[in-house]
Amino acid sequence: AATAEADEGLPAPGSQVLAPETAFLVTDILADPVARQPAFGDNSPLAISRPAAVKTGTTSDWRDNWTVGYTRYLVAGVWAGNSDGRPMRNASGITGAAPIWHTFMEAVLARPDLLARLGVPENADWQFVPPPGLVQGEVCPPGVSCRAGGEYFRASWLEAAGDAGPLAGSVVRVPAAPVYAQRADQTYLAGFCGLEGAAERTALALTTLQPPTPVEVEPGGLLAFFTQASDTASGDVISDTAALEPPTVQEQHVRAWAVRYGAPVYLGRCDRLGEWLPAALALEPDERDSELRVVVDLAAAPNPELAGLSPDGGVPLEVVSQSLEAGVVAGGPYLLDGPILHNWACPGSYVMGQVLNRDGAPVAGVHVRLVDAWGNQAVAVSKSGPADYGMFDFPIYGDGPQNLVVTVVDEAGNPLSAEIVIPHKQDAASDTPCHHLVLRGG
Repeated sequence: AATAEADEGLPAPGSQVLAPETAFLVTDILADPVARQPAFGDNSPLAISRPAAVKTGTTSDWRDNWTVGYTRYLVAGVWAGNSDGRPMRNASGITGAAPIWHTFMEAVLARPDLLARLGVPENADWQFVPPPGLVQGEVCPPGVSCRAGGEYFRASWLEAAGDAGPLAGSVVRVPAAPVYAQRADQTYLAGFCGLEGAAERTALALTTLQPPTPVEVEPGGLLAFFTQASDTASGDVISDTAALEPPTVQEQHVRAWAVRYGAPVYLGRCDRLGEWLPAALALEPDERDSELRVVVDLAAAPNPELAGLSPDGGVPLEVVSQSLEAGVVAGGPYLLDGPILHNWACPGSYVMGQVLNRDGAPVAGVHVRLVDAWGNQAVAVSKSGPADYGMFDFPIYGDGPQNLVVTVVDEAGNPLSAEIVIPHKQDAASDTPCHHLVLRGG
């Protein structure tokens, strides 16, 4: 029944009314056809001839499903199920209720008489109009597809965020190494882990933080990982603390999702991933995890550019801590500069390479170690001759398939790079006598 408050345009007692800015932001999310594509495809029943915000739902036992959607002038909800409560046969919101919703909405939109009864003006603008208090900005988080023209933000949020910008709290800027996940023949970026001395990277935060600075969070929240909480909202580089609280369940779920599906998320300190990730994956076990291998690309850690890199310098998760303790990234690490090339351009079977400094100039006197599949080791020193300055080479003994491991070391044999695995006759690409690589660092 209508109340006096409702008649006067006021909310009824006990009702919940969204602020106009919040209502528009929710509507904008639900009406985004691009965001729906990964789950529903390009031509799902949720797409109609007018802009529409739509949400589906399905109970876990297939007993019910529904679709609720609205335009500026028309809202409709559809429930689908058996009248006696029996579960349906794998019918979801998109396959059960959504087609009914679509048919109803289009039928009404095609009837001028029904539109007139709804009070729709002639030549109506069906676009959802942002209210005052929202600002559209050309900014996009890493790994996220954003609309042309930019996303909408509350003006109050931008004022609170200050110089940190619209993404304050959603992203972190931290020295970090790439983390890759490998399953069968698929390799993808699973995120980044914090590493002192690595290149600074912008990554998605595990949990959302709130500006302005300083930010207070519960123990175990994202800021528990960092020494300078106030730097998060200012956009400065943040660094991990030595003492860490246990990760929250929410953070662990994000870690597991990123490793299974790939996302540029900051996963926490590299030397703690071996402890955190198995526990995160165990929260919701997946049989496919038995095929999952996670590596941290310590060799690429100093390189801020990910384009063209691969996990060739990857260190398995279970030995990351030992690698760090061994000094892999101490004293200025060397990294693989570009892909390993396989060809016939050498007089026999060789691993051939060159060492460059950070500016790209050849460097003599750098020790490089090669270990073959049988544990035989050889050390070469980059040359100083005018025709081969900075170059090194190793003959390959044994003609069968094997993996050769190259590491930059100091004079005492301590590693100055991650182990770089060079496949020899392991597949069609490496079925050649010669393998060439370039190492950069120092």
